[in-house]
Amino acid sequence: NKQPPDTLVAEALQTLAATLDARRVILLTQTSDRKELEVRLSVGEDAKALKGQFRVPLGQGADLFSTTLRTGKNLVVADALGPTTMRRLPQRYFEAIGSTSFGLYVCASRGYPMALALVDADSAEALPSQERVSASRGLRELLAKLAEKR
Repeated sequence: NKQPPDTLVAEALQTLAATLDARRVILLTQTSDRKELEVRLSVGEDAKALKGQFRVPLGQGADLFSTTLRTGKNLVVADALGPTTMRRLPQRYFEAIGSTSFGLYVCASRGYPMALALVDADSAEALPSQERVSASRGLRELLAKLAEKR
């Protein structure tokens, strides 16, 4: 009983959203040339619309997406509109998502960050608790493995 990877990714993402108690989770995976992050799949609000419109260039720069992938450490942004944070976010974040707060949770496979799960909220208090993030680690590893298979 082999399901196509996208069905499995969708199920894992739904489970991740439930585990994190998040209204929306966006799975960002690297393009084949590793120059951008693109929306592989999302669950929740505007899920369909986001697929084509949110891409993030990856570089050696200090932008938060590239840094999170490079360090392999989860990142929580309480105020995306703060001046220091705004400078480190791509303009596309504000155009496509625009939430005040968000978390970037690393999805790693074999220890390598492969993808990011973005969870956004109207306030830092509405983001997943540290316990929920810790509880989701295995799921995020599974998502990374599934996302590798195209």
